[in-house]
Amino acid sequence: MEKPRVKHKLLDALMEALPAKDDATISRMMRWPQGYVSKVRHGHAPITPNRILEIHDALGWSVKRIKELL
Repeated sequence: MEKPRVKHKLLDALMEALPAKDDATISRMMRWPQGYVSKVRHGHAPITPNRILEIHDALGWSVKRIKELL
């Protein structure tokens, strides 16, 4: 049985926009280290300014929108 996913507004929005089926897919598509998205989702790692810029570059979202989702 699959564990329920912890909600995270930014990661859930990324999942929908990419589209990605899970956190591992987000990591691969964004070229982030394996496990990074899971650590962010569970509060063990931050979304850094560099990651915000990577999201902006990949999806064209404004920095303001990204920060609102944090």
